[in-house]
Amino acid sequence: MGKNLMPVQYEEMWCTPHFKTDSLVQDRGVFLFKAMIKEGNIDKYLGMKLFVEWPDSMLVYDKKRNEWVATEKGH
Repeated sequence: MGKNLMPVQYEEMWCTPHFKTDSLVQDRGVFLFKAMIKEGNIDKYLGMKLFVEWPDSMLVYDKKRNEWVATEKGH
């Protein structure tokens, strides 16, 4: 943490899709979080579009810009 308790290094590792019910988002987020803790990554779930919206072939997270950016395929 840096000044004003702002993160110095930050990376969004995945983004879940938006759903009409918060409980669905929470359930899937908890599932992914537990998988991340247990396995160290969620690679085997990246193709499950109802759980993981990004990263995909179109978007990746840029740690320097702290945002999701388009890949070559996404242009």
